[in-house]
Amino acid sequence: MDDLTIQLKLDNRQAKQSSTEFAEHQKTNEAGVLADQQAAERGKLDGIKRSNRERIASQIQTLEAETAAARRGAQAQSEAVKGVNLAAAESSTRAAAMVGVAIGAATQGFRELLQLAHGVGQAVTDAQRKQKELATGFGESRDQLRELATLMDRRADDEFAIDVAQFGAATGLRQPESKAFLTELYNAGAQYKGRTISDAEFEQYSRQTAKLSLARGMTMEQGGDLAGTILGFTDYSKFGARASEQAAATMNASLAILGHGQGANPVLARQFHMITAALLNENKDSGVFKRPEEAAAAVSIAAEFHDAGASEIIRGTVRALRGFGKDDKQSPLLARAGITPRTSFEDAIRKLAPAVQAEARQRNILIEDVLGENFDELGKTGLATFINKGVFAGAFQERREFGATVAGYDRAESLIQGYEGTTSGQHRLASAQVQLAEAERGRETSKLEIVRKQALAELIRRRAIDTTGTNISRYLFDAATFGSLGSGEQRQIDLAVRDILNRRTPSTAVPATGPRGHLNISAEGLQGAFNRQMSAIEQAGGNPYADPVVAAIKEQTAVMQRSDPAPPAPLPNAPRTQTR
Repeated sequence: MDDLTIQLKLDNRQAKQSSTEFAEHQKTNEAGVLADQQAAERGKLDGIKRSNRERIASQIQTLEAETAAARRGAQAQSEAVKGVNLAAAESSTRAAAMVGVAIGAATQGFRELLQLAHGVGQAVTDAQRKQKELATGFGESRDQLRELATLMDRRADDEFAIDVAQFGAATGLRQPESKAFLTELYNAGAQYKGRTISDAEFEQYSRQTAKLSLARGMTMEQGGDLAGTILGFTDYSKFGARASEQAAATMNASLAILGHGQGANPVLARQFHMITAALLNENKDSGVFKRPEEAAAAVSIAAEFHDAGASEIIRGTVRALRGFGKDDKQSPLLARAGITPRTSFEDAIRKLAPAVQAEARQRNILIEDVLGENFDELGKTGLATFINKGVFAGAFQERREFGATVAGYDRAESLIQGYEGTTSGQHRLASAQVQLAEAERGRETSKLEIVRKQALAELIRRRAIDTTGTNISRYLFDAATFGSLGSGEQRQIDLAVRDILNRRTPSTAVPATGPRGHLNISAEGLQGAFNRQMSAIEQAGGNPYADPVVAAIKEQTAVMQRSDPAPPAPLPNAPRTQTR
């Protein structure tokens, strides 16, 4: 049994081995068949590719041959006709080039023409605007001179405005500065014009002191007021043709003494003005200062105590030295010192100083104590300052000696010329000349600008300007004319001016001729025509600024009708009027 089992196992192994060998042989056969099939397919595919490449190469060669043949044919044909068409081709090329050049030149020329038209229009518009600006500025500056004109007993008209501008050109002052200086000069000094100085010398003096004020850096208000005040101290008419120089020299010396001590010059100038104006206007103080230089020295000394309170210190001191009444406690002391109402300020201080010093030594007290027993607090402070600094410290004498070194008009003139020789001075003088030239240009059309404003008012009332329709029309006008006829708005105003002047022209007026060569296009030509017409109206006895009475009534009625053309509606239930 066991042998049989073993035999069966052996037989089984052999069967499995045979089966395995068969399977492997079968696989090997199948792989070989598959490889043969793949090789056959690759060979077939390679054959197809070779056939396709050969066919494509053949077609390309055929196409290239045909193309080359066509090229040779075309080249032969071109060579055949080249000689015939060469001249025509060259002629056509030249014609095309000439047309291109002509078109380019025409285009460039048209562009330049447009630029030229715009430039001309801009020039016209700019001229109108500038002339209007000058005329408006001149009119405004003229209207600002009304107070000054009243002080100078003049009319605030165009001629007066030009005179003020000429004053500025001669002195280097701007228009507001000229106005300020002359206003204060006439406020303080007009009362002396024709009295202490002649009219002609006064006019020269005003220019000299304006230049001096500018050279010394003063405000024109202070300079004008001080210049006017100086004229009240002395009768300068005795100097004849040198009156203005003498007065100007006095002003310069006074200013130099003021600046010799302590304190800011503008503050001292203000204090000097306050004290001199007060003393000249108060009869009880007459004779206190005989000369402006004395007042300047007093201010300079008082400023060493308090510059901004110098004038108050001096006035308190003057009151103390004028207490001669029986009820004034200082009266006995003043009498013992030999002071009278006619004693000058400095002389009174010099007489009082030894008197109070002797009493202080006799009683073994301070000078301030003696002053305190006889004067009020302000008088005591002022007298102590002037006695100690002015007399004992020698300030009065020092100021007098310094004043002698700055006396004479040559000193003032040297100062003026020195300033005018600087860049700042030359700039001011040149600017003042421009200001005068602009005023003269503005004067040319200042009267016309009045009528133009009247015309603008009429256009506004009629709603003939600054509406949607008029603004569109103005824009189209400006675009179409390139501004060569001026702005549309200004043109509309000038047309209304023409109508206004025509209705204001009397029938007896000589017709005004138009501007020659301008065709009323340029701003100057149009303005010249209007100015001549206005002159013709005035020469005929008319008024270029107002309509005749009848015409004015008609115009007013027409305006009312245009604004309300429909008749008023009757009131409800109004009784009817029966006609019998």
